[in-house]
Amino acid sequence: MTERIEPATAPGNRRFRALVPGIDPDTVYQDIREARGFRSWEDPPRTLYYLAPTAVEVYQVGGGWVLAVNGPSVEAVREGLRMLGCGADRDVHELQGAA
Repeated sequence: MTERIEPATAPGNRRFRALVPGIDPDTVYQDIREARGFRSWEDPPRTLYYLAPTAVEVYQVGGGWVLAVNGPSVEAVREGLRMLGCGADRDVHELQGAA
């Protein structure tokens, strides 16, 4: 199956978001690679990944790490969560001003 890959900064790509606190950044990196995604940018303490059609962020807050899965739709965010083994039943929020 061939997927169309668009830049993570494409308009509307970050309209919806789900947050997963308390993650291990090394595990996320491995999960992204296994799902055929890639690291698109790294600037500690924040790393961006692309996992079609979602943009994934890993960043440090206090002493812990947070995973943010951003996508063009609620369904895309849930699929990204599922692919990363985070549970697709998490809350997904629409970001203000992203429409």
